[in-house]
Amino acid sequence: MIEKIGSAFNNGLTGMQNASMKMQSASLQLNQAYRQDVDINKAAIDLTASSIQAQASAEVISRADGMVGTIIDIFV
Repeated sequence: MIEKIGSAFNNGLTGMQNASMKMQSASLQLNQAYRQDVDINKAAIDLTASSIQAQASAEVISRADGMVGTIIDIFV
């Protein structure tokens, strides 16, 4: 059980890191749209999708944290 909770934390953290990298990339593309031939629509969609991914990953971390609290409450 503890391994699964640790795995949930790791998956949440990995999701947050991936979302952050994608957000940075999409933001850079939007920022440089006036200088290059950048697909603004794709960059905006990527930015929105990354935001949703970050929210979902934060929820995974929050749920795993709640499970740890419940386990502690059960055994204490």
